[in-house]
Amino acid sequence: TQGHTDKIFELVNQLEQRTNDIVDQQQYAITREAVHRRTAESTNSKVMMWSVVEVAVLVLLSAFQVYYLKSYFEVKQIV
Repeated sequence: TQGHTDKIFELVNQLEQRTNDIVDQQQYAITREAVHRRTAESTNSKVMMWSVVEVAVLVLLSAFQVYYLKSYFEVKQIV
């Protein structure tokens, strides 16, 4: 019976070690996912800001072109 309890004790220790390994791997995966999520959110916000700046520049450029072409085609009278 001592041999049986030793075998059971050894199996319990192996299961505990494997369980601890699984917990460590899950914690690593959770940490890694959080880092990747922060990176993705940061990249997304930078892309969004760049898009807003790009739209603003295009609107300003369009307004300038309209003003320039309007003044180009204006009839000027000489007095």
